[in-house]
Amino acid sequence: DNTFQLYQAHNLDVFWKLQGLVGCAKDSTLINDQDLILVSNPLQSAGKLHWFDPKEQRVKVQLEVIPYNRVSRGTRQKVLLPPPQITHVALSAGKDEMVTVEAVPTENALVGAKQVLQNGNEIGVVTTVKFWA
Repeated sequence: DNTFQLYQAHNLDVFWKLQGLVGCAKDSTLINDQDLILVSNPLQSAGKLHWFDPKEQRVKVQLEVIPYNRVSRGTRQKVLLPPPQITHVALSAGKDEMVTVEAVPTENALVGAKQVLQNGNEIGVVTTVKFWA
């Protein structure tokens, strides 16, 4: 039902509940960062991180981790590539540094790790690590 819930550990009561968030991919990362929730790969925002404030019910900060501006080539395009994905996110204890790991698909199956799509086409997936401060 597209709901995020935070439970209190001592009695399992719902501390807060969000429903109807922008939408998250099945492999989204959620990190409770004090009063904000860090969401990676929200639907319609491939390659971005959103810091969501559940009290104000809105996105407070958005960070573009993977620039994503794919040009459609119409019928000449051989392979419809999936969007890039942020696969891992980690924040330092002080929340002033961050590490992200991204997977970016490419039409060239000889670059990066080879992946076979459901339609049988082969693509390459390049994984990168970024350090943010």
